[in-house]
Amino acid sequence: MAQYKTYSTLVKEDKALDPESLPEVPSITSAKHRKTIIQNTFLVVVDNFARWCNPCIACSPQVSVLSGKYSRSGMCAIVKEDVDDKHGEYPVKILGVPCFHFYVNGQFLKDETITGADVGAVEQTIRRILNAK
Repeated sequence: MAQYKTYSTLVKEDKALDPESLPEVPSITSAKHRKTIIQNTFLVVVDNFARWCNPCIACSPQVSVLSGKYSRSGMCAIVKEDVDDKHGEYPVKILGVPCFHFYVNGQFLKDETITGADVGAVEQTIRRILNAK
């Protein structure tokens, strides 16, 4: 069974991060925009979030750190998509937020979906995929 971090744990961990110094994580603006990013980038990580979700808010600075660390044109993109914006169909039903989807060479990796604010697991998955390339 997956171990999820609690909201209070995430908030304590994030206090060391200065939100002003973190890179902006690009947002998906439409289904066409999502498709374009996925087709033109080797690895795409989509952070499916909601503005009302406290764990989403709490892990947002950590996702920004990952974006700054791994995002490279054509190689890796970390993007966010508000589930309430409804930009079309998702490859699988989102059962909770945050929910991270991974795409490699345009293909959705169903077995790699991470539901919950476990940004450490997201980074481990990114590293494993990039190291296997």
